[in-house]
Amino acid sequence: MLLDVKNLDISYGDNPVPTVKDVSFSLNKGEVLAIVGESGSGKTTVIRAILGVLAGSGHVSGGSIELEQENLLQLDNKGWLKLRGRHISMIFQDSGNMLNPVQTIGHQYIEYIRTHAHVTKEEARQMALDVLRRMNLPNPENIMASYTFELSGGMRQRVGIAMAITFHPKLLLADEPTSALDVTTQTQIVKELMQIIHQSDAAMIVVTHNIGVAAYMSDKLMVMAQGEVKDYGITEAVISNPQDEYTKKLLSAVPEIGGKRYV
Repeated sequence: MLLDVKNLDISYGDNPVPTVKDVSFSLNKGEVLAIVGESGSGKTTVIRAILGVLAGSGHVSGGSIELEQENLLQLDNKGWLKLRGRHISMIFQDSGNMLNPVQTIGHQYIEYIRTHAHVTKEEARQMALDVLRRMNLPNPENIMASYTFELSGGMRQRVGIAMAITFHPKLLLADEPTSALDVTTQTQIVKELMQIIHQSDAAMIVVTHNIGVAAYMSDKLMVMAQGEVKDYGITEAVISNPQDEYTKKLLSAVPEIGGKRYV
């Protein structure tokens, strides 16, 4: 087992009532877990806890998070720095917002690589170019010389994914990775992410509002509402036989085309 989350509670400040309550799931190598639910359901909070980057006064107040049997909740800053980027990486909703607008993509990418690996600038540059080519980006040399505002949303997102997969992490966390993109680009990004997972034997947790995307991508599906897990299991089983009323409502909201519902 790669990742094992048990009875996870997440609280903010001194509030005695956890914001996220009793979340449990597991993930093996090569598997994709999709977490779906409305805004404020706790989806992003869960993956931020796994990466150790809860916002503000957020903290894990109960349960455990283990990556290959290592308790992540016991890591110090040095341990987290060693883990992030190399073993766990995150893809954000709009990677352009996570990049410095006054530095070129190349400058930031090379700096990122050299933070995690003992390589020269030229070696880091070649690593970056190789990964950008994998993401089907046209003319990676031009991408490296560009600023974020010179790239389209889809290109920025591919750069973000490229940076996240540079060191072949064991676990990818993707927070609404396609929601800011048009439908055509969404399809391309989803296919590229699936290809990455299958080629590298990594695992991924993808947070999304789109249950259609979740159904297509995932081996396991977790439905959250108001900080609690409403349904969890093999994707086909959850979709064909939802246990909770919230999940049933979520599935019934998916539009039909020609009498067929595409989930």
